Amino acid sequence: MTCLLYLSVFPSNRPPKRKVLIRRWLAEGYARSDSLRSEEDIAGETFKTLIDRNIIQSIETRNDAQVKTFKTHAIMHEFLLHKSMSKGFIATSSRNHPRPCAYLNNACHLSVHGGSLTDSEASEEDLSRVRSLTVSGKAGDAISYVRKCKLLRVLDLDECNDLEDHHLKHIGKLWHLKYLSVGGTIEKLPSSIEGLHCLETLDLRRTKIKTLPIEAIMLYHLTHLFGKFTIDKDDLRNANKMSKVVKFLSGNKSNLKTLAGFLKELSISSATLTRDLLSSLINLGNLLYLKLIVNQLENFEMRKGAFPSLRHLCFVVRSLASPLPAIEQGALPNIVSLQLLCPGLVGLSGIQIRHLRHLKEVTIDRAVADQTRTDWEEATKNHPNRPRLLLFKNGDPMESEGPGHEEASAMREKRKICVVQPSSDLDSGLKKMRLSESSSRLQVIVHSNSSMQL
Repeated sequence: MTCLLYLSVFPSNRPPKRKVLIRRWLAEGYARSDSLRSEEDIAGETFKTLIDRNIIQSIETRNDAQVKTFKTHAIMHEFLLHKSMSKGFIATSSRNHPRPCAYLNNACHLSVHGGSLTDSEASEEDLSRVRSLTVSGKAGDAISYVRKCKLLRVLDLDECNDLEDHHLKHIGKLWHLKYLSVGGTIEKLPSSIEGLHCLETLDLRRTKIKTLPIEAIMLYHLTHLFGKFTIDKDDLRNANKMSKVVKFLSGNKSNLKTLAGFLKELSISSATLTRDLLSSLINLGNLLYLKLIVNQLENFEMRKGAFPSLRHLCFVVRSLASPLPAIEQGALPNIVSLQLLCPGLVGLSGIQIRHLRHLKEVTIDRAVADQTRTDWEEATKNHPNRPRLLLFKNGDPMESEGPGHEEASAMREKRKICVVQPSSDLDSGLKKMRLSESSSRLQVIVHSNSSMQL
């Protein structure tokens, strides 16, 4: 019944997304797990039941036939809203319901559409029971409610079109917040966001934020992070902060499942690349470029589904005491460029490239033995795509930088790589290795001994 009444939080003229509703249910604690099913499964089943009973109607569907957006039938929405307000479950302010103050003292959920509330109305009310605040349209003075709702779990400002940076000044004091979605003209998150220890969902897709404080990705309970941004440059230059990031990732402390539009390029340098670190990277669904610079690799298998979007993979291994990671069929489904810059590479090192359907080029170190070069020439020749085999000339591997660099860097790369198999268009092949400068990049360089784990 609670999940049903919760539908009235959303304005009737703005069809919400299925995933937004489910994540909000989870943040509110309205989908409790049992011994057989997870909270996500229960929330999904509840949503399906509402669809099957014609309480809500699908508006837009995805390619896999999953509901993307939906709406509540008009008469049903009005009934649920009346029921919710009479029970003190929801207080709302809109053109149709302009006087919410009679319900504010007891309401668990506050929904404001059009900025029709004033600060004076909020100042006299007890908002200690409010668990969610949804504001759409012009925020007006309604945004002042944020600092008054001390136990807020859900803050949805996604539809606010006049939201500004100063409105989020005190956001770090909402210690119970689990769901945060913002829009408007927001350009920067305050560093106080590190105080949101319970935050599970952070949605910044409708903002103008271009850089993200590194504290945001180090929130222990953060599961879903949405937006298009890079890590703040000052944070990347801060050795202390980067060291904390490495420890955070290596200790399996991160719960991130969704990094939509976030991390696309990653470069890691360390003495030993551990199995645990590789395991934590394989599910980064948007990662396009990965470069790993190490002295030694631990044994590792890339299983089916690993690195689903990765297009460029580069291993720089200074000594090969163990084979390179085995690549099972179904792993690296979109890989285009494979770089194995390992002077000690012996033969194919257990790597089978035939099932890499989109592979266009393989790069190996020029210092490898003649037999190893012959083995790779044969492997590329027998591949259905007949990818080019490139040789990397001697030089400092750190100078072989990732995509998105200036033309001078491109010229250096051209001098370092030569073609073994003839090609009429070397330049275009090299350009394919470079992603747009708008992509998100993160470089982690760790100076550690061989016993330290990333």
